Amino acid sequence: MRVFLVLALLQSACAFDLKNKTAVPDKEVVVDASLNMTYVYGVDELPEDYEDHQIISFDIDYETGKPLPVPELQQMTSAQKKSNKRFTEKNGVLCFEAENWHAKKKSTYKLYKKVHRWAYKKDKKGFTGKGFMAVLPDERPESAKGPRSPRDNSGARLDYRIKITSPGTYIVHVRGYAIGGESNGVHVGFNGKMAPQGSNMSGFRPYKHWIWEEERKDEFSSPARMALKKGNHILNIWNRDDMFRFDKIVLVKKGKKMNLPDGSKGPNQSAFK
Repeated sequence: MRVFLVLALLQSACAFDLKNKTAVPDKEVVVDASLNMTYVYGVDELPEDYEDHQIISFDIDYETGKPLPVPELQQMTSAQKKSNKRFTEKNGVLCFEAENWHAKKKSTYKLYKKVHRWAYKKDKKGFTGKGFMAVLPDERPESAKGPRSPRDNSGARLDYRIKITSPGTYIVHVRGYAIGGESNGVHVGFNGKMAPQGSNMSGFRPYKHWIWEEERKDEFSSPARMALKKGNHILNIWNRDDMFRFDKIVLVKKGKKMNLPDGSKGPNQSAFK
């Protein structure tokens, strides 16, 4: 007989039914005390005693509606939360993979019919690392029928722990994949606030290719940039357009040259320490 302990730790979680092997929406996270495992969907935060459990995360395949196990992602997330390590800038360069987030938050945008989240995916070849993150569901396809994209920080969010050793202005380069003009934009910022020159990153052309982009929409000054003080920060990525695919980010201190031709994988991920 299995014993279950129910933990109220996520705002809108989806537990995994161990017996029937199916996702259970709108339920609190379930911990199987006998197996010492936790099954969750949409990990925003972990329980205080998470180090005592083997945590396995599931994301939902929006085409089949079935849960997809992503243990390698959860292992990275769990390790980050335990150690409080950070991606550390060196010589004016900071780089990390999109899937190595520390925390993620669902959208609060009022015009969306459904809550949006960043989901771990592997369905577009050419990504770097173990995969990439995509904003789902796609409520505004390329037909442009659907809610207008959020222009503020009410979209789905990804958080990354970073450390800056050389303060200054950093140019933001995002490696992304867009299928058209309704899936080609993100916002960047830090410590929970959108950077004044970090909103509305857009372009990622030619479409249907992995592209490095640092430009913003025409009505905003480019390139995208952030003024970062020395020390620890949380770097934030919000979706603008849904169905945008985010693979990697590089921050380069202003004045330092960085060659990022389209199709290239960019520099290696910064030290996580």
